[in-house]
This record gives sequence, C-alpha cells and structure tokens, in this order.
Amino acid sequence: VIDFETTGISPSWDRVIELSVVRVEPVTGARTLVFDSPINPEQSVGATHVHGITDAMVRKAPRFAQVWPDIRAALAGCVVAAYNASFDMNFLRVETEAAGEPVAPPHVCMMYLRPLIGIGERCTLAEACRAHGVAIGDAHRAAADAMATAAMVPAYLQAMRSRRIATYEDLSRAGSHKYLGSFRYHPLDHRPAPSAGAVFPREAAAAARRPRR
Repeated sequence: VIDFETTGISPSWDRVIELSVVRVEPVTGARTLVFDSPINPEQSVGATHVHGITDAMVRKAPRFAQVWPDIRAALAGCVVAAYNASFDMNFLRVETEAAGEPVAPPHVCMMYLRPLIGIGERCTLAEACRAHGVAIGDAHRAAADAMATAAMVPAYLQAMRSRRIATYEDLSRAGSHKYLGSFRYHPLDHRPAPSAGAVFPREAAAAARRPRR
C-alpha cells in the first residue's frame, strides 16, 4: 500500500512531499511500514493546513530521485494498492520519470474496488475506515493513511474470496475500471524488501541519505 502527500493535486506541476509504503502479508494481514520519509519537493509545500507539513520540515529531506532505489525495493514483487489510486499512481509515474526510471506496476484502487467486490459504495478513506472499524490516526499524513488503508486489505481479500475472485482475470470479469488495465504489467523486480528496521522515520530521513563511507 502506497500513500503520497503532495503540494497539490496535479502531477504536472505539483510534487511529492511525503511518501510511505506498507507491505501487507496476504494470509495473516500483518502490516509492515517499510518506507516512510519526507521528500524535498524543491518548491513550496502548498496546503500546510491540510497535511500539516511545513517548508521547514522538508527543507533538508531527500529528493525523490535520491530515495527512489529504496522505494523501488519497498514495492518489489507486489501488486500496489492505494486509496484513490489514480492520484498516487500518477504522481509515482511523473516522479519516476523525472528520476530516470519510469515504472508502471500492477495496482488496485481501494476506493473503486469497493463496489466491484460488493464491500460498499465508493467513499472517502475516512468513511471507509469508519465502515471497517479502522482508526486513521494522523489523517492526511502518508504513514497514517497508508497504515489505515492496509488495515482494510484483509476485509477486501475476504470479500473477493466470498465471490470466488482469485485471479486478475476474475477481478477483471467482475466489473470495469481503468486500474484493471494495469494487470498486464509485471510487478517491479523481486529484490528483497527492506526489513522493518529499514523504515525511514521522518526525523532521520536526511541522515539516512548521507553518503556511506
């Protein structure tokens, strides 16, 4: 599960200011925050009143291209999920293009998947969390939103099992949405993902990117 906080809603001129990745073990539902870092957008952070992130908080943070190898490892071998995935995947596409390695992993949209698998209507993340008894915590921060989204994955998988949806093909037959077209892509390479100890805490993100001797 991936979540971005950004300077605005358009990847054409807005930039990422925070990114978190949570890996979910599909059998047990165990969640591991494997990447969590502020990102220096090299421009104003924009709507601080929404996400609570200030220019000072990202001034010494790494740029996206600097942490892209770690993000790539965090996403390795996975189907990517996000709530309102078109937003996050558009920013991922633009940022990876700028980093010199555009990617297009298979992905699902946790918002539009709801009616497709009969789990509820399309709604906001906050509304979905309330429906599933999931606490968001620090809403509109990447780690909190990613962890909350990841907490709903087991309920989604159970709904798919109850409808005998076991493959990409099964899901594609269940309905139509643009994210279903991403299933023709392969997951990113299968290099081992970072361990739980490799989480990039916000306070240490800049130090974590210092050149190693």
